[in-house]
Amino acid sequence: MPEDYDVIIVGSGAGGGTLAHRLAPSGKRVLILERGDWLPREIENWSAQAVFADNRYVSTDTWYDRDGKPFQPQIHYFVGGATKFYGAALYRLRELDFRELKHHGGISPAWPIGYDEMEPYYTQAEQLYQVHGNRGEDPSEPPASAPYPFPPVSHEPRMQQLYDDLDRGSLPNVAFVDGVEDEDDDHPTADLQLGEARVKAVYEHAITSPQWQRLAIFWTYDEAGAFADHVAPPRGCLPLPARSPFTELGPRIPFVAISAWARRNYASHVPHDHTAMTRFIEAIFDLPALTARDANSDGLLDLFDFSCGRELSGPPPPEVGSGGCARLGTPPG
Repeated sequence: MPEDYDVIIVGSGAGGGTLAHRLAPSGKRVLILERGDWLPREIENWSAQAVFADNRYVSTDTWYDRDGKPFQPQIHYFVGGATKFYGAALYRLRELDFRELKHHGGISPAWPIGYDEMEPYYTQAEQLYQVHGNRGEDPSEPPASAPYPFPPVSHEPRMQQLYDDLDRGSLPNVAFVDGVEDEDDDHPTADLQLGEARVKAVYEHAITSPQWQRLAIFWTYDEAGAFADHVAPPRGCLPLPARSPFTELGPRIPFVAISAWARRNYASHVPHDHTAMTRFIEAIFDLPALTARDANSDGLLDLFDFSCGRELSGPPPPEVGSGGCARLGTPPG
């Protein structure tokens, strides 16, 4: 084993591995240093529970912060680095990311290079790592000089099942659809446009579904996202007086009813809470109430007009936002 090398790369993850791949045909002597051994190939490699919950492959290191307090660094020492356990989402930074950004705590200076200089290398990396996708589906994506080298992968099973059920008209009586937190939902710091795109796709399948004329979609949120509300939450009916002291409702959140039977151009001024959806289901299917709160809810019936179906074809949805999301305090342009 030679003792002299032209290049020594510390770490064999995505960064170090890509650099080594580029240098390999150059004729230079390249050494890659990695602390760990080969990852044992076993069924637990594909188990989210084993990898992320049970920390099967996390090192036993104990690190210490500046105050001497010990903590577990969640480090993986294997050939391939922590990238061995990466979800393999290879995205491009946006043009805004290379510019000066103003944050609440100060200014992040601009990069010495711009996105246009990095773009050819993004394209090469996408080809090297066989990235799948369709240009234009992500409304926030930056310009690209080439299409993705491979077509997009299929929807994750739960979303594919939802779309298939809508298209076949075999959707169950009640279905809950939730995005992946901080990826395609509206949680800060996720890109709101991706959440919009997911809701738009669900709606487009719904209005062409054989079930559209007997379908109701409730689009809402389970929290206020920590945004301020100047209106104090009202008090609500005790759900289970013997077991719960919960009396106040929470901050206001958006709620949209989508249906062929929904009132057009209507904004409800009736205070509702989440149990109104439970009451609606109970009313439709003649089910008993679960708690005193849903028993005393109005069931959202003011949002509907069952005398006639006014939107039996379903109007087209608005376009999803585009152009990327500017950070807090970032001037437009």
